[in-house]
Amino acid sequence: ALCGCGSNGLEGLVPGGGQLTFNGEPVEDATIVFAPSQTSGDSKRSATAITDAAGNFKLMTLNPNDGVFPGDYVVTVSKVKTEGGPSERELLENFGRFSGPDDRKITYLLPEKYGKVDESGLEITIPVQGKKDILLSLTGTVSGQAISVYKIKK
Repeated sequence: ALCGCGSNGLEGLVPGGGQLTFNGEPVEDATIVFAPSQTSGDSKRSATAITDAAGNFKLMTLNPNDGVFPGDYVVTVSKVKTEGGPSERELLENFGRFSGPDDRKITYLLPEKYGKVDESGLEITIPVQGKKDILLSLTGTVSGQAISVYKIKK
């Protein structure tokens, strides 16, 4: 019998996941990044997740839901709405060739500070057995004001 198993994963990953709330309500489609803390000698690389409709998330490092390395992390969380301007593909294909502001607008749907490593205030230690009950409970207000970003040079 053939196994079909491969060594496409990373050794040492443990389960990691939990729920994200903002002012007590679950947050859907938010991006969560666990970045290794500068003080952590154990953490090897970042892990990410996207929340589901109930705000639940499972961390991945290389493959979907494969987990996270044990260690200390600084966590960032962001959720934005983008209107107008170039598509994400156009931005990637034309990286570095930007000019002044255009009609592309980003509205932050969570407080901006949570999306910044040096401002989020969210620090988590993942133990060697993993952690499946992480609660990221964000609070604050969102201005709802769209912010202009930069357009691609033509």
